[in-house]
Amino acid sequence: MAIITGTDGDDILIGTAGDDRIIASAGNDTLNGGDGTDTADYSKIGVSSTIFIDGTLKKGCGLGTDLLFNFENVVVDARAANNTIDASISSSSPFIIGDATVNANLETQSFVINNLPSGNTPQFTFINFDNIKGTNQSDTIVGDRQNNLLFGNGGNDTLSGKSGNDTLAGGLGTDTLTGGQGADKFVFTSVLEGVDIIKDFKAVEGDKIQVSQAGFGAISTSDFSYDPLNGSLFFQESRFAIVENKPIGFQANLDIQLV
Repeated sequence: MAIITGTDGDDILIGTAGDDRIIASAGNDTLNGGDGTDTADYSKIGVSSTIFIDGTLKKGCGLGTDLLFNFENVVVDARAANNTIDASISSSSPFIIGDATVNANLETQSFVINNLPSGNTPQFTFINFDNIKGTNQSDTIVGDRQNNLLFGNGGNDTLSGKSGNDTLAGGLGTDTLTGGQGADKFVFTSVLEGVDIIKDFKAVEGDKIQVSQAGFGAISTSDFSYDPLNGSLFFQESRFAIVENKPIGFQANLDIQLV
Protein backbone atom coordinates (compact mmCIF):
# COMPACT_ATOMS: atom_id res chain seq x y z
CA MET A 1 0.00 0.00 0.00
CA ALA A 2 1.29 3.43 -0.98
CA ILE A 3 0.28 6.83 0.40
CA ILE A 4 0.70 9.53 -2.22
CA THR A 5 0.21 13.20 -1.40
CA GLY A 6 -0.39 16.02 -3.86
CA THR A 7 0.76 19.62 -3.80
CA ASP A 8 -1.21 22.84 -4.19
CA GLY A 9 -0.31 22.85 -7.88
CA ASP A 10 -1.81 20.92 -10.79
CA ASP A 11 -0.63 17.38 -10.08
CA ILE A 12 -0.74 14.03 -11.86
CA LEU A 13 -0.81 11.37 -9.15
CA ILE A 14 -0.67 7.69 -10.09
CA GLY A 15 -1.03 4.76 -7.73
CA THR A 16 0.67 1.39 -7.69
CA ALA A 17 -0.65 -2.12 -8.26
CA GLY A 18 -1.56 -2.30 -4.56
CA ASP A 19 -4.24 -0.70 -2.40
CA ASP A 20 -3.28 2.98 -2.48
CA ARG A 21 -4.44 6.13 -0.73
CA ILE A 22 -3.96 9.31 -2.74
CA ILE A 23 -4.36 12.44 -0.62
CA ALA A 24 -5.69 15.34 -2.64
CA SER A 25 -4.99 19.03 -2.25
CA ALA A 26 -5.73 22.25 -4.14
CA GLY A 27 -5.21 22.54 -7.89
CA ASN A 28 -6.65 20.92 -10.99
CA ASP A 29 -5.31 17.42 -10.47
CA THR A 30 -5.48 14.07 -12.24
CA LEU A 31 -5.60 11.10 -9.87
CA ASN A 32 -5.31 7.50 -11.03
CA GLY A 33 -5.52 4.76 -8.44
CA GLY A 34 -4.33 2.02 -10.77
CA ASP A 35 -4.90 -1.60 -9.76
CA GLY A 36 -6.03 -2.64 -6.30
CA THR A 37 -8.68 -1.15 -4.04
CA ASP A 38 -7.77 2.52 -3.98
CA THR A 39 -8.96 5.58 -2.06
CA ALA A 40 -9.09 9.22 -3.17
CA ASP A 41 -8.77 11.11 0.11
CA TYR A 42 -10.22 14.62 0.42
CA SER A 43 -10.84 14.34 4.16
CA LYS A 44 -8.49 17.24 5.05
CA ILE A 45 -9.28 19.50 2.08
CA GLY A 46 -11.24 21.96 4.26
CA VAL A 47 -14.05 22.64 1.75
CA SER A 48 -17.10 20.88 0.38
CA SER A 49 -16.76 18.62 -2.65
CA THR A 50 -19.06 17.57 -5.49
CA ILE A 51 -18.33 14.35 -7.35
CA PHE A 52 -19.94 13.74 -10.73
CA ILE A 53 -20.77 10.40 -12.31
CA ASP A 54 -18.10 10.93 -14.99
CA GLY A 55 -15.34 10.92 -12.35
CA THR A 56 -14.92 14.68 -12.09
CA LEU A 57 -14.63 16.11 -8.58
CA LYS A 58 -15.11 19.83 -7.99
CA LYS A 59 -13.63 21.32 -4.84
CA GLY A 60 -15.35 24.28 -3.18
CA CYS A 61 -14.01 27.83 -2.74
CA GLY A 62 -12.31 27.68 -6.13
CA LEU A 63 -9.70 25.11 -5.07
CA GLY A 64 -9.92 23.35 -8.41
CA THR A 65 -11.46 20.45 -10.30
CA ASP A 66 -9.93 16.97 -10.34
CA LEU A 67 -10.25 13.98 -12.67
CA LEU A 68 -10.46 10.61 -10.90
CA PHE A 69 -9.69 7.25 -12.50
CA ASN A 70 -9.70 3.73 -11.05
CA PHE A 71 -10.86 4.49 -7.52
CA GLU A 72 -13.16 2.32 -5.46
CA ASN A 73 -13.41 4.68 -2.46
CA VAL A 74 -13.78 8.45 -2.22
CA VAL A 75 -13.58 10.21 1.16
CA VAL A 76 -14.52 13.88 1.49
CA ASP A 77 -14.21 16.29 4.41
CA ALA A 78 -16.85 15.53 7.06
CA ARG A 79 -16.42 19.04 8.49
CA ALA A 80 -17.73 20.62 5.28
CA ALA A 81 -21.45 20.96 4.57
CA ASN A 82 -23.22 19.93 1.38
CA ASN A 83 -20.80 17.36 0.01
CA THR A 84 -22.71 16.17 -3.04
CA ILE A 85 -22.90 13.19 -5.39
CA ASP A 86 -24.24 14.43 -8.76
CA ALA A 87 -25.27 11.73 -11.22
CA SER A 88 -27.11 14.12 -13.56
CA ILE A 89 -24.53 14.01 -16.33
CA SER A 90 -24.81 16.90 -18.79
CA SER A 91 -25.45 16.34 -22.48
CA SER A 92 -22.13 18.05 -23.26
CA SER A 93 -20.09 15.51 -21.32
CA PRO A 94 -18.16 12.87 -23.30
CA PHE A 95 -19.09 10.32 -20.63
CA ILE A 96 -22.01 8.26 -21.96
CA ILE A 97 -24.33 6.63 -19.43
CA GLY A 98 -27.27 5.86 -21.72
CA ASP A 99 -30.13 4.46 -19.63
CA ALA A 100 -27.98 3.98 -16.54
CA THR A 101 -29.56 4.28 -13.10
CA VAL A 102 -28.02 4.62 -9.67
CA ASN A 103 -28.65 2.90 -6.38
CA ALA A 104 -27.18 5.23 -3.77
CA ASN A 105 -27.29 4.86 -0.01
CA LEU A 106 -25.62 7.45 2.22
CA GLU A 107 -26.25 5.34 5.30
CA THR A 108 -24.24 2.39 3.96
CA GLN A 109 -21.96 4.72 1.93
CA SER A 110 -22.59 2.65 -1.19
CA PHE A 111 -23.06 3.87 -4.76
CA VAL A 112 -23.83 1.48 -7.62
CA ILE A 113 -24.32 2.34 -11.30
CA ASN A 114 -26.65 -0.02 -13.17
CA ASN A 115 -27.47 -0.49 -16.88
CA LEU A 116 -24.37 1.14 -18.33
CA PRO A 117 -23.97 0.62 -22.11
CA SER A 118 -20.76 -1.30 -21.36
CA GLY A 119 -22.68 -3.85 -19.29
CA ASN A 120 -20.50 -3.15 -16.26
CA THR A 121 -21.99 -2.46 -12.82
CA PRO A 122 -19.38 -0.35 -11.02
CA GLN A 123 -19.66 -0.08 -7.25
CA PHE A 124 -18.10 2.59 -5.06
CA THR A 125 -17.84 3.57 -1.42
CA PHE A 126 -18.50 7.29 -0.99
CA ILE A 127 -17.80 8.53 2.54
CA ASN A 128 -19.03 11.72 4.28
CA PHE A 129 -21.44 12.84 1.55
CA ASP A 130 -24.66 14.70 2.39
CA ASN A 131 -26.62 15.18 -0.83
CA ILE A 132 -27.42 13.18 -3.96
CA LYS A 133 -28.76 14.18 -7.37
CA GLY A 134 -29.95 11.29 -9.52
CA THR A 135 -29.93 10.48 -13.22
CA ASN A 136 -32.67 11.02 -15.79
CA GLN A 137 -33.78 7.42 -15.22
CA SER A 138 -35.43 5.66 -12.25
CA ASP A 139 -33.04 5.75 -9.29
CA THR A 140 -33.12 4.54 -5.70
CA ILE A 141 -31.64 7.08 -3.30
CA VAL A 142 -31.41 6.70 0.49
CA GLY A 143 -30.18 9.27 3.02
CA ASP A 144 -28.66 8.91 6.47
CA ARG A 145 -28.79 10.65 9.86
CA GLN A 146 -27.70 14.00 8.43
CA ASN A 147 -29.92 16.68 6.90
CA ASN A 148 -29.85 15.38 3.34
CA LEU A 149 -30.90 16.93 0.04
CA LEU A 150 -32.13 14.12 -2.21
CA PHE A 151 -33.09 15.06 -5.78
CA GLY A 152 -34.37 12.36 -8.10
CA ASN A 153 -34.07 14.35 -11.33
CA GLY A 154 -35.82 12.42 -14.15
CA GLY A 155 -37.45 8.99 -14.04
CA ASN A 156 -39.68 7.32 -11.48
CA ASP A 157 -37.42 7.58 -8.46
CA THR A 158 -37.59 6.19 -4.94
CA LEU A 159 -36.23 8.60 -2.33
CA SER A 160 -35.92 7.89 1.39
CA GLY A 161 -34.55 10.43 3.83
CA LYS A 162 -34.13 8.25 6.93
CA SER A 163 -33.59 10.45 10.02
CA GLY A 164 -32.58 14.11 9.91
CA ASN A 165 -34.40 17.14 8.50
CA ASP A 166 -34.30 16.13 4.86
CA THR A 167 -35.35 17.77 1.61
CA LEU A 168 -36.78 15.40 -1.00
CA ALA A 169 -37.44 16.55 -4.57
CA GLY A 170 -38.53 13.88 -7.01
CA GLY A 171 -38.24 15.96 -10.17
CA LEU A 172 -39.86 14.67 -13.34
CA GLY A 173 -41.73 11.37 -13.17
CA THR A 174 -43.91 9.51 -10.70
CA ASP A 175 -41.69 9.41 -7.63
CA THR A 176 -42.05 7.76 -4.23
CA LEU A 177 -40.93 9.95 -1.33
CA THR A 178 -40.36 8.80 2.26
CA GLY A 179 -39.08 11.45 4.65
CA GLY A 180 -38.42 9.25 7.67
CA GLN A 181 -37.87 10.85 11.05
CA GLY A 182 -37.33 14.59 11.37
CA ALA A 183 -38.83 17.75 9.88
CA ASP A 184 -38.75 16.93 6.18
CA LYS A 185 -39.63 18.97 3.11
CA PHE A 186 -41.27 17.42 0.05
CA VAL A 187 -40.46 19.74 -2.83
CA PHE A 188 -42.55 20.38 -5.95
CA THR A 189 -41.44 22.88 -8.59
CA SER A 190 -44.10 22.38 -11.29
CA VAL A 191 -47.56 20.88 -11.54
CA LEU A 192 -46.36 19.20 -14.76
CA GLU A 193 -43.63 17.10 -13.11
CA GLY A 194 -45.88 14.10 -12.43
CA VAL A 195 -47.90 12.79 -9.50
CA ASP A 196 -45.58 11.83 -6.63
CA ILE A 197 -46.46 9.55 -3.73
CA ILE A 198 -45.60 10.83 -0.24
CA LYS A 199 -45.44 7.83 2.07
CA ASP A 200 -45.21 9.36 5.52
CA PHE A 201 -46.21 13.00 5.90
CA LYS A 202 -46.14 13.89 9.61
CA ALA A 203 -47.04 17.45 10.53
CA VAL A 204 -46.28 16.70 14.19
CA GLU A 205 -42.60 16.25 13.24
CA GLY A 206 -42.55 19.50 11.26
CA ASP A 207 -42.97 18.08 7.76
CA LYS A 208 -43.94 20.52 5.01
CA ILE A 209 -44.92 20.24 1.37
CA GLN A 210 -42.87 22.97 -0.28
CA VAL A 211 -44.27 24.31 -3.55
CA SER A 212 -42.72 26.76 -5.99
CA GLN A 213 -45.14 29.65 -6.22
CA ALA A 214 -43.71 30.76 -9.56
CA GLY A 215 -43.49 27.23 -10.97
CA PHE A 216 -47.12 26.49 -10.14
CA GLY A 217 -48.41 29.99 -10.83
CA ALA A 218 -50.04 29.98 -7.40
CA ILE A 219 -51.41 33.09 -5.74
CA SER A 220 -51.81 31.61 -2.27
CA THR A 221 -52.30 28.29 -0.49
CA SER A 222 -56.04 28.69 -1.13
CA ASP A 223 -55.26 27.45 -4.66
CA PHE A 224 -54.58 24.01 -3.16
CA SER A 225 -56.95 21.36 -1.85
CA TYR A 226 -56.73 17.95 -0.22
CA ASP A 227 -59.00 14.92 -0.54
CA PRO A 228 -58.87 13.02 2.77
CA LEU A 229 -60.55 9.97 1.22
CA ASN A 230 -57.62 9.09 -1.04
CA GLY A 231 -54.87 11.49 0.06
CA SER A 232 -54.79 13.40 -3.22
CA LEU A 233 -53.33 16.91 -3.32
CA PHE A 234 -54.57 19.29 -5.99
CA PHE A 235 -53.44 22.61 -7.39
CA GLN A 236 -56.71 24.02 -8.66
CA GLU A 237 -58.00 21.03 -10.69
CA SER A 238 -54.65 19.29 -11.23
CA ARG A 239 -53.49 16.51 -8.93
CA PHE A 240 -49.74 16.67 -8.24
CA ALA A 241 -49.26 14.36 -5.23
CA ILE A 242 -50.82 11.60 -3.16
CA VAL A 243 -50.23 11.63 0.60
CA GLU A 244 -50.45 7.89 1.02
CA ASN A 245 -50.63 7.76 4.81
CA LYS A 246 -53.65 10.14 4.72
CA PRO A 247 -52.74 12.03 7.92
CA ILE A 248 -55.63 13.06 10.11
CA GLY A 249 -56.04 16.81 10.25
CA PHE A 250 -54.02 17.61 7.11
CA GLN A 251 -54.75 21.18 6.03
CA ALA A 252 -53.49 22.52 2.73
CA ASN A 253 -53.31 26.09 3.99
CA LEU A 254 -51.06 25.03 6.90
CA ASP A 255 -49.09 22.07 5.60
CA ILE A 256 -48.24 23.50 2.17
CA GLN A 257 -45.50 26.12 2.11
CA LEU A 258 -45.15 28.45 -0.88
CA VAL A 259 -41.62 29.57 -1.74
